[in-house]
Amino acid sequence: MISFNAVHAEINWDLSDDGTLTISGTDMPDYAFRDSYPWHYQRDKIKKVVIEDGVTNIGTSAFEGCTSLTSITIPESVTSIGNWAFDGTNWYNNQPDGLIYVGRFLYKYKGTMPTNTKIVVKDGIKGIANFAFNNCFGLTSIIIGNSVTSIGNGAFFNCSGLTSITLPNSVKSIGSSSFFGCSGLTSITLPNSVTNIGEAAFMYCYGLTSITIPNSVTNIEDGTFYGCSNLNSLTISNGVVCIRKNAFSGCDALNSITIPKSVTNIETNAFQGSSLQYISVESDNNVYDSRNNCNAIIRKADNTLILGCVNTIIPNNVASIGENAFSGCSSITSITIPNSVTNIGNMAFSGCSSITSVTIPKSVTSIGINPFSNCSELYSIIVESDNSVYDSRENCNSIIRKSDNALISGCINSIIPNGVTIIGDNAFCGCKDLISINIPYSVTSIGDRAFTGCSLTSVTIPDNVTSIGDYAFFNCSNLTSVTIPNKVTNIGNYAFANCASITSVTIPNSVTNIGENAFSCRSDKLKEITINVNKDLKINKGAFFHSNIEKVTMYGETLPAMVDDDPYEGAFSSACYTATLSVPSALYKEYCSTSPWNKFTKIEKNASAKYLTDAEKYTNNSQLYDLEVSYTRTFNNTAWQALYIPFSMSYSDWKDDFEIAYINGVRQLDKDDNGTVDETIMDVIKIKSGSTAPNTPYLIKAKTTGEKTLSVSNTTLYAAEEKSIDCRTTIVEYTFTGTYSTIPSATMIANKYYAMGGGNLIQSDGSNDLMPYRWYMKAESRNSSYNASNAAKTITINVIGEEEEETTGVEELRITNYELPIYDLNGRKVNENSLKPGIYVKNGKKFVVK
Repeated sequence: MISFNAVHAEINWDLSDDGTLTISGTDMPDYAFRDSYPWHYQRDKIKKVVIEDGVTNIGTSAFEGCTSLTSITIPESVTSIGNWAFDGTNWYNNQPDGLIYVGRFLYKYKGTMPTNTKIVVKDGIKGIANFAFNNCFGLTSIIIGNSVTSIGNGAFFNCSGLTSITLPNSVKSIGSSSFFGCSGLTSITLPNSVTNIGEAAFMYCYGLTSITIPNSVTNIEDGTFYGCSNLNSLTISNGVVCIRKNAFSGCDALNSITIPKSVTNIETNAFQGSSLQYISVESDNNVYDSRNNCNAIIRKADNTLILGCVNTIIPNNVASIGENAFSGCSSITSITIPNSVTNIGNMAFSGCSSITSVTIPKSVTSIGINPFSNCSELYSIIVESDNSVYDSRENCNSIIRKSDNALISGCINSIIPNGVTIIGDNAFCGCKDLISINIPYSVTSIGDRAFTGCSLTSVTIPDNVTSIGDYAFFNCSNLTSVTIPNKVTNIGNYAFANCASITSVTIPNSVTNIGENAFSCRSDKLKEITINVNKDLKINKGAFFHSNIEKVTMYGETLPAMVDDDPYEGAFSSACYTATLSVPSALYKEYCSTSPWNKFTKIEKNASAKYLTDAEKYTNNSQLYDLEVSYTRTFNNTAWQALYIPFSMSYSDWKDDFEIAYINGVRQLDKDDNGTVDETIMDVIKIKSGSTAPNTPYLIKAKTTGEKTLSVSNTTLYAAEEKSIDCRTTIVEYTFTGTYSTIPSATMIANKYYAMGGGNLIQSDGSNDLMPYRWYMKAESRNSSYNASNAAKTITINVIGEEEEETTGVEELRITNYELPIYDLNGRKVNENSLKPGIYVKNGKKFVVK
């Protein structure tokens, strides 16, 4: 026999060879943790605990981690049990297969329960302390003595083997999470002595089938019976005043409820996700009713329907459908919203997965966050045509708010109309059969959870979008590619998380924030990440939590701000550090010496060359820095041609092989003075110094024919963008727009676009498509009396300084005072002090203002 007398407390303990620990004395101290109690080194041998009469308390953590313990005797002299006293007993060595723990919370269970354990708490104990029997999976039954008045927070947390418990009439208080996860508990009787039941007290007690709330209880707290999926009988006694949020959420088997007259407050989501078919409110309730046998709860004060079910018929005098009122009613196939309704609350019909069509009446003037999110079978949404606030324009099968053109609710048949600027929060959330959607160029913002859970295979985000919300494309597991345009500044938390099919990601340098877990996914398909670093960029924790990334490429002039380097909190998972990190050569040393970048096992300098080939589509969506760029093109003649390239050049880069000119203006000439335009001329000016700008229309002329290459060193390669410059005459505006994509000849003809050919601008005749790295021109009337479509088929090019004759287009100049006046090419006098770039005439001579 092993014997020990504790010098720091008034107890003795003996451990016999058969594993019986006998404790005697009076006052057992509290222990800070399991390693501090005196039988710590023998704990795995302890099978039975006998506490002799005279001991007054069981200290904090006294038997925590005694994994072989199967029984314990507590005498009447014990009046208190400390927090965590039996936490984890019968846990470690008897751990079931597949049991995974996150902190003290049961995360996953698979397998059989360990050895049965029974505890008897005799009279004398006044209270069971917080988490006293936390995670005692082998505990199957407990009898609580009549002296116990309180059961502490988490007292039997995750005691999943507990099948029965008897609460004496002395119990007044049941603490928060006290029976959380007691999934084996099939029944419990709450005595009339109970006045308080804490939050989540019986959460996830799957085995419970019935419960009666005594009239001594006034509040049913948040999540008290949340997730009790087999609860099919509920009696709420007259005495209950308040039912808090989520009190009975997820009680899938609950068929009917009756709200007594005493209830004056029912919070949002109190019964969310239940399968209710019948709802009634006692007739003398002063706050709520279920008028006209509507099978719903309606708040009298404002005629708001706060809870509905599969058999609800919304009465004609209901003014508002409350937040989550029908949420999770998966059996509802149709709903009629009467013309009395003016407001539909957030997520009002969320998860009504059998609804196929809905009509929003003209009376509705306020709609919250997508009321039909996760309605996976919804294919038709119609807003009555005379609704003043919302519409479903162009048969789009969506709800669009007129004031800001925000699409707030869509479905699997939605077509987003041109003109929509915002895709609202949850707009397509849960449309699991939505495979493709065209987002028009007008959209500037994609809201939180906008496409969560959709089956999208690819998505093109238009160039005007500046923000992608939290969870915007979360769990779009079929999404293989996404292009983030160069105006996006924010990528929200979890925006593309769980998009397991994405193979590569490129972040443009417009982005200043990559949210938490924005691209996190346990996927082996994402291989490459390219980040163009904005000087203000912040990469948040978990942003790129992937296991099979092979290469991370960084561009930019600075290192981005990162969250702390932590394997669970950092931007990259530890597995990412086996990838190759490619960085700008100028920052190579800095990356190699800065955490977490120096955790990468292979760091190399960026490849310095980028090759662009004429007529091949250019799609790069972000800026790349510190490159050698080459652009190759074959010139079949030495006439002027259109040039539109995504990088800057200096005069020295082209002067030996090419001439390059910029567009200075367009003139219209009336040669016979009959009031009609006889000739249109585009004036250009050769560039003799300085540089060209990227993504800007120019003209180029090769000095000799054949294949030519423009090469530039240490430059920035800009994103592919269609940009324009304008020239105006009195009656016509000419717009020159660059392109990196092929424009079909049919499009050119249909829009009467001009393209360069043979040294002139010519309206397309359909013989050729317009190739990438070119620009086209369109003419639009500024005067209703002028028809731009009847403009000249050909516009000649005039290079200023090369004219054989100095024609000004001005027949006569008259000097009216000593100061010589200045005229534009249309003969109008202009202010010498505010000249814009262009061509002017003074004293009969032409001059250029650049």
